Amino acid sequence: YVTNETDSGLLIIDLQYLPDSVVYKDTVMAGINTAHNLWIDEIGQMYLVGTNNFNGGVVIFDLTTDPWNPGFLGFYDDEYVHDVYVRGGLAYLGEIYTGTLAILNVMNPSDPFITGAETYLDGFTHNTWLNDAGTTCFTTDEYNGAYLIAWDVSDPSNIQEQDRIQSELGGGLSAPHNVH
Repeated sequence: YVTNETDSGLLIIDLQYLPDSVVYKDTVMAGINTAHNLWIDEIGQMYLVGTNNFNGGVVIFDLTTDPWNPGFLGFYDDEYVHDVYVRGGLAYLGEIYTGTLAILNVMNPSDPFITGAETYLDGFTHNTWLNDAGTTCFTTDEYNGAYLIAWDVSDPSNIQEQDRIQSELGGGLSAPHNVH
């Protein structure tokens, strides 16, 4: 599954015929022609973010029934979402334009809801990533001199900053882009 921002929908590639051939198709689902990013969780649900539809929020699809034709499950469209990481029924959202780390409960994908959010000074929340224990979420802000921030998310309704680090590269003016 490949996102793009060039108006041709989601590219679905079937790799089973490699190396002899590649089977693929461009698909437009729920009116989505473009998406910035996607995540596929451990139960086979795909989350498209930064789309041309649904206010650029999160759009959820099922891949288990027919991976070639994802089924629409639900959406969250309160804010534009630039990046998402999903595990255990919780989606960690990078709401870039509001500078917010938000945690979205997606256990019922037809009715997702925010369980907690933290907006912070000079935030431009570009990327999120959860540690193995599921207790710390890391975020990056994509601008020169920004920090990589560690957040305690052990209680999703009470997100707390744990620490932050700024690179010394480029005289402290480097831009952290993604944390993985």
